Formats: sequence, structure tokens, C-alpha cells
Amino acid sequence: MKQKVKHLWIISTISIISLLIFTMGCEKKNATEVTFSDDSISNEEIALSVAASIGENTGGALDQFGDALDQTGSENMNTLWKVSDTENIASHTAAYDSVRQMWIIHVVRERGNPSGPHYAYFERTYNLQFLDSNGDPQRRMIVDGDTACSVIFKIIDGDGRHTTPRLSQELKAISGNWLLTNTNLEMVTMNGSYYRAAVDTIFIPRGSRISDHTLNLTFTDVVGPRGTRRDLSQEVSGIVSGTYTATVTIIKSSTTIIREIQRNIYIVLGSGELNIQVNGEQFRFDPETCDLKS
Repeated sequence: MKQKVKHLWIISTISIISLLIFTMGCEKKNATEVTFSDDSISNEEIALSVAASIGENTGGALDQFGDALDQTGSENMNTLWKVSDTENIASHTAAYDSVRQMWIIHVVRERGNPSGPHYAYFERTYNLQFLDSNGDPQRRMIVDGDTACSVIFKIIDGDGRHTTPRLSQELKAISGNWLLTNTNLEMVTMNGSYYRAAVDTIFIPRGSRISDHTLNLTFTDVVGPRGTRRDLSQEVSGIVSGTYTATVTIIKSSTTIIREIQRNIYIVLGSGELNIQVNGEQFRFDPETCDLKS
């Protein structure tokens, strides 16, 4: 009887050891296949990407808002494309489509040094239409003493790239549909949508992230000064909200992990800051350079 019990104990022990070895082998085999939770991709990393897509010097939405504001000044009565940052423009063209009664504008812009920490090179194509007080198109901002009360400004397409100290981005697609109102007053109000698709390389201390993402945003009562973009990042105010959706490749040592994520974005513009909330977590950026503030 004792030998039988001993025999059963040995069999049980061998079974347990075999199970442990099998389990450990599976864990070792799957070590590079482990998937992180969304929390492993920090909200700060997403905020860095969003800031670079909104900021002025990176060719973000504030740059395009500045281009729209430039066309609302009375000095543009006889000239288009008139801009107040000509030192950054490589080339620009403007042609009027008399059938659609709108301007087709193409601008190429470069900012910074390609070997420096901040650099951007990009192209944008716009449609712009001035509207009188009745909502009817007029060719220029001022026609026969009548100043346009609103402007339709559309971002048709574009490409380009930019870098900041913690991020490098290649643009894939861009579009926007904005309505500027109160263009006959000192401060102009903008509402509308903004879409951007890009691939970011985000640099972190022990690796990097490659974020192939889309950004869908709604601009609500974003206000800026009529007729000039000078110091725009210090004068603009308003609310931007939307979503950031991405396929993120996490590169860490010899391990590569792919995650699908979506984050809610809420941005407050004002007081010379770009205040970005990602899923409720708040980050403060310089709206001109897109650097994270402490």
C-alpha cells in the first residue's frame, strides 16, 4: 500500500513539474508577443503629436488660421496672396476662379534650420471666398467700399514634414472647412472642421513610438485679429475638440508591439498657451514652437 501511494505521489509530482515547464516555455515563447494596455502609450506622447499638428511654426492649424486672417485686412483690396510672414515663404500663387467665384491659393513655406531642433517644410492649397452681408460672393475683401462680412476658407490638400526636439512627422493628408465671421470687425471668429493624417516618430528615453494616426477636430469660436498673423499664437483664443486615432508601433530593445488606440482631445487656446487635454489629462504647450511647458 505504501509503495502504491509513493508511486502515485511520484506521478503527481512529475505531472506538476511538466505543467510548470510547459507553462514557462509558453511564456518564454510569447514574451515578444505581449500586448500592452493603452496606458503604456502615455497621454503626454499623444499630446506631443497633437500640439505639433496645431502649432503655428510646425505648419499646424494655427499656421493655416494665420493665412486665413491675413486675407481679411483692408490692405488686400488689390493684392492676393498678401501675407505678413513673407520671410518664411518659398513661393505662393493665387488665381481667381470666376465660375466658382473663389480664389485658389498655393503656398510653400519653410521655417527653421533642417539640422536644428525645430524645422518645418510644407505646401498647402486653399480655396478662399469672400462673402458680403447678404452671403453673396464678392471678388475681394473690399469691393466698392463694401467690406466682406464673412470668408469661406478651405484647406484642400497639402504635404510636408516637421521636427521638434521630441518628434518627427511626415504628413499624409490634410483638409479643413472653416467659416470666418465678423471679418469686417477687429476680431475674427472661426468655426469649422479640420482633418489631418500623418506618421509621427516620437522619441522616448528607452525607445521610440511610430504613430500612424488621424486627427479629427472641430473648432468652436476660435478668435484671432483681423488682417495679420503677427504674434498670432499670443492672441488667438477658443476651443478645439475631437479624436486622435492611431496604430502605434512600440519599439523597445528587440521587442516590437503594435497597438490600436483612440483618445479624446480637448484643447483650450488662450493666454499664449496651447492647453491640451488627452482623455482628461492636461498638458501645456507653447503654441508657436510646440514645446511642452513645465
